[in-house]
Formats: sequence, C-alpha cells, structure tokens
Amino acid sequence: MADVIKVIFWGRGGEGAKTAGHILAEAAFSEGKEVQAFPEYGPERSGAPMRSYVKISNEKIKDQSSIRIANYIVFIDGALIKQQDLEKEIFKNVDKDTKFLINAKDVNPISKDGINYKSVSLNASDISIKYLGKDFSNVVLISVLAKLTGMIKLESLVESVKSTLKSKPEMVEKNVNALKEAYNSVNDWN
Repeated sequence: MADVIKVIFWGRGGEGAKTAGHILAEAAFSEGKEVQAFPEYGPERSGAPMRSYVKISNEKIKDQSSIRIANYIVFIDGALIKQQDLEKEIFKNVDKDTKFLINAKDVNPISKDGINYKSVSLNASDISIKYLGKDFSNVVLISVLAKLTGMIKLESLVESVKSTLKSKPEMVEKNVNALKEAYNSVNDWN
C-alpha cells in the first residue's frame, strides 16, 4: 500500500477549511503527487463545525473513504479543540503519531488517554489580520504545515494560492505575504 499523508482541517463553515484543503491538494498535485480533497459538513450553516480531508501520495490513492487516522490535524479555529461535544469526533481520527497544528496564541499540551501529542500553536489570525485586514488564517496555517512537514514546496503553495485567488487579484499578494511570514516563523513540532 502506498504511503499516504492524511490531513484533516477542522474549522467552522465560512472559515476556509474547504479552501485550505483545495490549496494544499493543488500544490501537491502540481508537484506530480496523487491527491484527494473533500469536505465533510455537519449542519450546513455558517459557523457550524466542519472538516476537510486531504490525502497526498507519490502513488495512486486507492482508498476513496474519509480519513480514519490522520497524520496531521489542523485547527483553523483553535477553540474547536476545546469544544467538549467535538472531543470524541476529533480524537477518533488520531493515533499516537498524529500531530496537531492549532490557530491559537497558546494552547496547553495536547494529551489524551496517556498520550502526549506533538503540536504547534501559532496565532495565524494575527498574521492574517496584519496582511489581509481580516481573519483568513487558512492560508497561513497551510504554509506552516508545509514548512513543518516538507510535504510540499513553498513555491508550489504560492502558485496554488495565486491560482485559487485569481478572481480576487487584490488578495493574492496579501495572502502570499502572510503565507511567507508564517512559513518563516516556525521550525519544528513541540
């Protein structure tokens, strides 16, 4: 079976979890990788918790199902990891090697059932607001994930952002600047 990198983005409807998955998948595809990206919605309304799944591999991905165990879980809304009613949903997709990337100023170490998970918390919202004037932290978080994992090159990510935002040219440079600052702000998992 092919080695498949599995990423779950957690966010609220309208925060860009689906777009984050699309940008990551497009960047990986541009490097010749096989990809799958698809969202999963709960109640379809703005602000409702939702997930977006991305699978990346150097070989054909045969499993078309949602992700059972993720390598990486990215929280566009860092408050979701603390939401008690989602805890079971979140932790059903992890094993001892799953790593967490959280949009937050500071997060307590993540542990459950005696397992201490590697994680990085970054105030992606502040970086986004600095460049975009609004909290569109999805692109910021993708760049951090790319840096920490090495799964895609920064240049591929930049091109994917340009392609995705081509209908909003005024947003391209701002997003690229935010992405580059975030990319250069981290070095390793905690």
